Amino acid sequence: MSKRILWRGLFFLTVLLADRPALAASMVLFDFDQIQSHSKKGVNASDIEAYMEGLFGSDITLSQKTTDVNSALRVGKGKGAPAITIDFGVNPIDSFSIDFQLFKKAKSFTILADGVVINQQILSKAQRKAGLTGHQSSYFFDTPVHTLQFVGLQKKSFAIDNLVINIPLPTDEELDNPDDLNEESESDSNENGNNSSENSLPGGAGAGGDSIITNQVTAAVPEPSSLLMLAIGLCGPMVLAQSSRAVNQLRARMYSSNKFTASAPL
Repeated sequence: MSKRILWRGLFFLTVLLADRPALAASMVLFDFDQIQSHSKKGVNASDIEAYMEGLFGSDITLSQKTTDVNSALRVGKGKGAPAITIDFGVNPIDSFSIDFQLFKKAKSFTILADGVVINQQILSKAQRKAGLTGHQSSYFFDTPVHTLQFVGLQKKSFAIDNLVINIPLPTDEELDNPDDLNEESESDSNENGNNSSENSLPGGAGAGGDSIITNQVTAAVPEPSSLLMLAIGLCGPMVLAQSSRAVNQLRARMYSSNKFTASAPL
């Protein structure tokens, strides 16, 4: 019975150590269903930013013409390129997935990450007449990205919904050196604020010219030493019991041996 409990404790420790990469990330879903607005003109970019920041945990910047229609993001009225830009600031993302809808007469739709094309849809004549509903499955980046851009040829040609992102959390080394992490965050913030024009879309579709100041997302990831102490705490009493039993058996054998030697005839 005790051996079975011991093996279970060791198995539990192995699972925790093996699953550390999964613990070092956080998934966030933006379904845009609960955006609150106090404006008489309806939902605007600031309202969407507030909703997303509440789930994301730090500042997010959207292109200022972004609006919400039927719980999906669309490009609103006004001058500017037919695009939606989402800037995650100093907290880049590791992956994303999203639903999109292309309305009638739409000709093309492009998804970019830090300016690199991820998905491009060129509609056929039949698709232009009927429209197209699609899904970008989970796309994992080699290095984290700061901006996602969704571009159409016309402002009212597309909508996006159900954005899922993966946030990389600080590593053990970064958690052990918080000063270095803060310095890196400040450096990234200054760089993003000074180079915002370089990442803008053709035609001036940027995420806004204001400098971005965000709070670093942190999470409590168990240290290996903590997990080891937990395993010792679970398995220690059983190991001690086994050791005590072995010592008692050895003492009993030695006592029997001495007794037998003492009683033997000379």
